[in-house]
Amino acid sequence: MGTLTVAEIVQRLSGQSIHDFVRDEIIKPLGLKSTGLGSRGFKRERLVRVETPDYQGMSNFGWNSSYWQELGVPWGGMFSSAEDMAVIAQWMMDYGHGNGNQILSPQMVQMATTNRLDDYPDLPESYRRCEPWGLGWRMNHTGQRDTWGDLLDQNVFGHTGATGTTIWMDRERDGFCVLLTTAIRSKAPWRLIQLSNIVASSFR
Repeated sequence: MGTLTVAEIVQRLSGQSIHDFVRDEIIKPLGLKSTGLGSRGFKRERLVRVETPDYQGMSNFGWNSSYWQELGVPWGGMFSSAEDMAVIAQWMMDYGHGNGNQILSPQMVQMATTNRLDDYPDLPESYRRCEPWGLGWRMNHTGQRDTWGDLLDQNVFGHTGATGTTIWMDRERDGFCVLLTTAIRSKAPWRLIQLSNIVASSFR
């Protein structure tokens, strides 16, 4: 709901649809070739089918349907490639500077990639200490079921998708990880954690 609300605010302030805004303000300036909010413009044979929840069954509105793929909802409709995601990760690690452009201010990126729950002292300590969030980006939840790995601290930021995708960025190690799988994360989260651990262990 938070992402949906932010998308609506962006649309009202910019006068553009969220699809056009993301394309004009992020995708084009970064020079991304295989990224879009929704699959329109991409050949269907390039789209990878994902595992779907049981409740979707043979629905015409499931994650693999043309309807859902082309809809491009801001909370779960982004299509991309590992190569483009690497560009995005480096962009965030470089505090908004990418493809020769300062697309986001360093101050904004700093706010987005540090724990903002400390700004709300009335939140229970267990949330602020164990489940930190930035603005849009999640911080690593160390010691929790939804951690990205046992070798990453709470300063690592990123995102996990329901369809089995994970991206995390670690400025201290000057590296990032992009995992694009097709298995529902909630059914076996340990799979992504083990893959993430393998990647993290390769950093020196």
